[in-house]
Amino acid sequence: MNRTTAVYVCYWGYIDTSYNPGKIDAFNNILVALSIGTSGILLVWIVLRMFAAKWRERYQLYARETICSSNRSGYIDPTTTANHAIYVEQPATPRRN
Repeated sequence: MNRTTAVYVCYWGYIDTSYNPGKIDAFNNILVALSIGTSGILLVWIVLRMFAAKWRERYQLYARETICSSNRSGYIDPTTTANHAIYVEQPATPRRN
């Protein structure tokens, strides 16, 4: 849909277009396209950074609470929890049975 109006001037074959206030300028179109493109690139960059952070942290070791310091422990009596081994040493190479 063209918003410009054709105006015929004095002699045949010469057509000039007049300015229509309802028309959107090319500069505004370029500005809108640049802003949408910039925000789209920024959004993609943020999402890629989130995925990269999750990918790096997949084998990250996290500190965890011991049985004695945990309040969600299944042991009711705190005196018996001190007798349980927190870490049981495993062989370096597991054996197949």
